[in-house]
Amino acid sequence: MKGMLSFLDIIAILLIVFMAISALLAKNAGDKYRKEYQTKVELLEKARQQEEQKGQDIGESDLFISVTAEGKMVMEGSPLPSAKTVGSVLEMGDALKLLRPTKAYLRVDKSVPTGTTQEILLICQELGVLGYLVAAEPAVGR
Repeated sequence: MKGMLSFLDIIAILLIVFMAISALLAKNAGDKYRKEYQTKVELLEKARQQEEQKGQDIGESDLFISVTAEGKMVMEGSPLPSAKTVGSVLEMGDALKLLRPTKAYLRVDKSVPTGTTQEILLICQELGVLGYLVAAEPAVGR
C-alpha cells in the first residue's frame, strides 16, 4: 500500500505540472492570435483613413448576398447575370468595389461547397469589409 501511495503522489504532481504548462501554452497561443488579428484590423483602419484623406467616397452600406442551391447569386435583392454563378466568384469583386460595404450578410444554401463561401468572404476581406454574418440554409421544399 505504501508503494501505491507514492505512485498516486507522482501521478498527481505530473497532472498539476501538465495543467500548468498547458495553461501557459494556451495563453501564449491566444496572445499570438490576438496580435495577428489586431494587426489586420489596424491595417484595415489605416487603409480607410488614407482613403478618407484622399477624399474618396467611403461606403457605409450593408451588403446582402445569397447563394442558391443551383449556384446562382443574388446580391442586394437583384439576381446577378446567369453567367455569374458560384464558379466565377471573383467577378463579383468588381461589383463590390463600387458598393464599398462595411458589413456583409451572406446567406448560402447548405448544398453549396464550403470553399465557395470562403472565396466570397476572402473577397469581402480584401475590400475592407469589417463585419460578416454567415447563415447556411436549406433550399425551400427540401
